[in-house]
Amino acid sequence: MKSFEVSNKINNAINYEAKRILNELMQLYKNKIEVNKSFNILVEERVNKKYNLYKNTILFKVTKFIPLDLYVCPNGKWVFVSEEEFNSMINEDRNISKIKNKKILELLSKKMCQRVLLLYRENKLYNVDIFDILEEITSEQPIKQFDDEDCEYLIKVTIDKIEKDRLKVIDIFPIKIGTI
Repeated sequence: MKSFEVSNKINNAINYEAKRILNELMQLYKNKIEVNKSFNILVEERVNKKYNLYKNTILFKVTKFIPLDLYVCPNGKWVFVSEEEFNSMINEDRNISKIKNKKILELLSKKMCQRVLLLYRENKLYNVDIFDILEEITSEQPIKQFDDEDCEYLIKVTIDKIEKDRLKVIDIFPIKIGTI
């Protein structure tokens, strides 16, 4: 047997195993059975022992064979969800995360405002931009799960707080502040 034939046979066997597992997962989806497990675990539990060395490849193939109109459930409650359900779950998770982060962000914006005003009073803002202050303040936090939206929110709130002190933020790269 030639080496390419061996490769084809192995590939066909792995594809067959991946399709078998996908069929099992599709049955769970069609019967609306709650699984409460991550997709990776669901696949690994169903891999035949003789394919253990190929678990990662099989996981990849199962993922590749998922129908285009289905998504892997992001929270592990179901096997698959529709696009609408997927988007709803993602937005719900983001909203929960934002509520938790809001208190931290308020505290950080207060610190940022204090830092900017201190530099302003000491006339040391000429070389500092808002990202310098942002990095300085967020690096002190034990939780480093800030995304783009969090950072933008933090900057906007900080500017609002500065402008409540009868100052006007003219630019943020570098930070320029004037009086009203």
